Amino acid sequence: MIRDPSTPTTLYYVDSSKKIYRNTALDINLWKPVTDTTFMKKECAHINKTDGYFADTISNSKLTIYTNGSKNILYVGYYGISTKSETTKTTCYAFYFSTDRGATWTTMLAPNGDKLYEKNGAGTKQGPGYANLGTQGERNFAILADPTDPRFLYVGGTQAEIFRGDRTFTGNKTNENEGFLWSFLRDMETEGAIIPMFTVTGTSPHADIRYFDWDHSTNQLICTNDGGVWIHTKPHGKGDWFHKNGDLSITEFVMVAYDSATDTIAGAAQDNCIWVSRSSAAEVAAGKSVPGMFYTYNTGDGVNVAFDSNQSPPVLYATDQEFANFIKVPWIKSGKPPSTLFGNIPPKNAYSFSSTFALNAVNPRYLLVCTNQLRTNYCKRYDMTTGSKNEFPSEKRVRDNITLSYYKYGGYHNGVPEENMLFGINVEQKHIIADDKAGFKFHKSPTFVQGKTDIAVAMNPRNYYQSYIVDAESNVWQTLDFGATWTNVKGSLYSDIGCREMPYAWGSIVIPLAKNNAFVVGTAYGIYVAFDDKMGPHTRWHKLGLSMPNVLVSSFAYDPKRDLLVTSTMGRGWWQLPKVKPQLTYLHGGM
Repeated sequence: MIRDPSTPTTLYYVDSSKKIYRNTALDINLWKPVTDTTFMKKECAHINKTDGYFADTISNSKLTIYTNGSKNILYVGYYGISTKSETTKTTCYAFYFSTDRGATWTTMLAPNGDKLYEKNGAGTKQGPGYANLGTQGERNFAILADPTDPRFLYVGGTQAEIFRGDRTFTGNKTNENEGFLWSFLRDMETEGAIIPMFTVTGTSPHADIRYFDWDHSTNQLICTNDGGVWIHTKPHGKGDWFHKNGDLSITEFVMVAYDSATDTIAGAAQDNCIWVSRSSAAEVAAGKSVPGMFYTYNTGDGVNVAFDSNQSPPVLYATDQEFANFIKVPWIKSGKPPSTLFGNIPPKNAYSFSSTFALNAVNPRYLLVCTNQLRTNYCKRYDMTTGSKNEFPSEKRVRDNITLSYYKYGGYHNGVPEENMLFGINVEQKHIIADDKAGFKFHKSPTFVQGKTDIAVAMNPRNYYQSYIVDAESNVWQTLDFGATWTNVKGSLYSDIGCREMPYAWGSIVIPLAKNNAFVVGTAYGIYVAFDDKMGPHTRWHKLGLSMPNVLVSSFAYDPKRDLLVTSTMGRGWWQLPKVKPQLTYLHGGM
């Protein structure tokens, strides 16, 4: 919904039926349609609809308006799909404008980028409605009417696809560099290099466009995306892109890892690859970070990251979504260490977007990967002391006929190591498996994990019979018998935090103490801890540390040698807390 600045009492609204409504009286009962539902019929007529879903089935729509005194130009953009399959869906975009407050509409077709990466020039594909705005228009789709020029409309989508549209264009080529219906506003890598074609020096904002705005003081285009805030210096012509993140510290880390030997923090960043701190954790804490704070390894969406500190030198492992771009990095503190890229973990399409691996807690030379979708159903371990570039480490299936969403591999029970221990949960098929030398056990999944996707599992590193699950509703569940039975120990978590709504608990970890164990959980309101010898229906929670911002906490890493707790957040980078055990001892003592 948007407001017409020239007449502040006029609002426009677009719904999923493609209809646009106008309200001129700020009255909820006075919405009047100004369009019908025939939009996109012509523009998307070339899309194959045999799968039962139509490209003109709207998944997202946007409105924007240009105003100058009493003159206004209203624009609408639609994103439609022809299938619900994420891997095979066909998309179609369509754009229209009206110069008479919605009475009549003119199509602008849609931008295309089919030939964008060819060295000989810009795109020339003429298919009506074809677009290279990507297949994530449900969340990555933005439009903006140029507030200074009534000709131009800016549109953006998945990847870094950004175009400037000229509604006054009358030629027959819909997509070229300058002076055509759609003009490219960014450059991308071509054959291993960025060739400046549409910007001055060959620049582009980050992928996955979210929103556009305008800096009226400089007449520059502002773009927000999964890489933060960016500006285009000359949106009416040939400019460049620069990020303006400054010191916002807005990185979304889905997982964090820590190596004690080198005092190094690493993180898997959502949509921003793998980051490793160039400074030690001690240097960061002392405010003495070196210039150029991070090394990065390009893996797309960072999902997995882990250190094997038992090897010399320590080894970093990481993947991006669906176990793609599996890398190994011997971590030597002298410049950026080279990585070994194994490739995408096979088989294809057997893993969900956020699949996680598990290093063996007893013998971390072994890394476990379990399938969790399609009809493939097994867990296999890789011997990470083997393998080379494009050649995977040697593998061995350790369990067939299971698929697992979350799992732990290797552990200790009553001081005895159990290298082959496997504990896992399948949220789709609704079961828990527990496998050790005592035998394989299959438990029907408790209701709290059935159909849930946002679950955190934490296991006691001294006793794998004790584990915790934080479910999607911020409940905390404890098992003391290797997953056979579960008890809700949430207790007074909500009231202890002081929130009136769900605290969005997520990441969690068990920290062993001398006579008991601390269970630490991250919430959107800080980090809290409870103690297993005081858990039950009325479990009390204590705030751990006072400097954490209010942000989702995604994971933890604890190092007993340095007594250091490191956490990753979805939007404020990573944080560390030293001298953890004295604080836990104090909180347990009766505060």
